[in-house]
Amino acid sequence: RTIRSLPLALESHLDMDVRGEIYTPRSMLESLNQQRTAAGEEPFKNCRNLTAGTIKSLDPSVAAQRGLQIMVYGIAQAAELGFKHHSEVLEFLAAQGFKLNQAWQRCNSCEEITAFIEQIAARRNQFDFDIDGIVIKVNDLALQERLGRTAKHVRWAAAYKFPAEQVTTVVEAIEVQVGRTGVLTPVAHLRAVPLAGSVVKRATLHNLDEVNRLDVRVGDTVILQ
Repeated sequence: RTIRSLPLALESHLDMDVRGEIYTPRSMLESLNQQRTAAGEEPFKNCRNLTAGTIKSLDPSVAAQRGLQIMVYGIAQAAELGFKHHSEVLEFLAAQGFKLNQAWQRCNSCEEITAFIEQIAARRNQFDFDIDGIVIKVNDLALQERLGRTAKHVRWAAAYKFPAEQVTTVVEAIEVQVGRTGVLTPVAHLRAVPLAGSVVKRATLHNLDEVNRLDVRVGDTVILQ
């Protein structure tokens, strides 16, 4: 009930698990941060962290105040319920009052997929939510079933990621941390730099072999991605 874009009642009587993703709109983050700054509170770093923290809160009123939204993208039992295509599922969900990402398209060739990716990349900053790429899915649900999945991923969908954001900064120190089991992990302390909505001050260097491979030293300028 605290996520206003989620309908509380449906016309359909299908017994189904609807899948989606909760997010904070960029405009809501900006509005909340203006309020927090005026109240002398620290602003939220980015939409992702704000959303995750709000979901973990045990107080429903906190979620209600922060304007969380949800966009749905599928039904777990779609094929068993008689749907033939993923696009049909999306159209059904929209008709039931669910909020969908409207920037989706049914493509009939690799050329159409490429054109769609380029179109979305050009509009990326116009959306009121953060994206890092496009998900490409096989539309035919029977073919999805035939393609199956690995232990971790389905074989009928793939994520096309946009180039990652990069910044440069300086290594100010390297500290070796001792883990709970006695494992030694070198950690780079960096000149603080904003990246993808967060301020990065530290980065793991994993192990001595990785330090030697990178030849990273105090005072070096490094690229963060």
